[in-house]
Amino acid sequence: MLRAVFTALRLLRYCDKSKPAMDKIYYLSHRTTQALEKSELVLNDEALFGQITSDRNLGRAIDILGGVDNDEDKDNGVGTVTFANADSDDDDDDDDENDVLSFGRRFIWHWDKQKNKIEHEYAIAGWALCVIPKVRKDVAAWLTGTHCDAIRCLH
Repeated sequence: MLRAVFTALRLLRYCDKSKPAMDKIYYLSHRTTQALEKSELVLNDEALFGQITSDRNLGRAIDILGGVDNDEDKDNGVGTVTFANADSDDDDDDDDENDVLSFGRRFIWHWDKQKNKIEHEYAIAGWALCVIPKVRKDVAAWLTGTHCDAIRCLH
C-alpha cells in the first residue's frame, strides 16, 4: 500500500508547503500513476485487503465532509464504482449488469479522477522546465506533443 501511495504523499507534502514546487507537482503526479499501475495486482490481493463490499455510509460521510469534489457527476464512487461489463456479449439478457471494480482498479479510478486537478498547464510547464537532474530525465523520457500543446496554452 505504501509503495502505491508514497509518491502521492510526497506530492501532498509539496502542496502543503509555502515554497514554490510547481516543477515537482507534475513529476510526482506522473510517478504516482506509474506506482499505482505497478501495484494494482498487490492491491487486488484479497488475502491482504479482504473482499471489497459496498459502504454507502462511507460515501455519505465523504459527501458531508466535502472530501470529494464532484464537478462532473454526483457519484463519489466510494463503494459503488461500476463500469459496464466489457466482456459481455451483445446477445446477453443481462445488458444492465455491471462489474464492481476491484480494490486496485477502484484506487486507480479515484486517482485518475482527481489527478486532472493537479496536472494543469502550469504544472506541466514547471515539469518541462525543471533543472533537477531526475526530473530532467523524466522530461526527456515522457515529453510528448500533448505536453507541448499544454505549455503553448500559457502564452
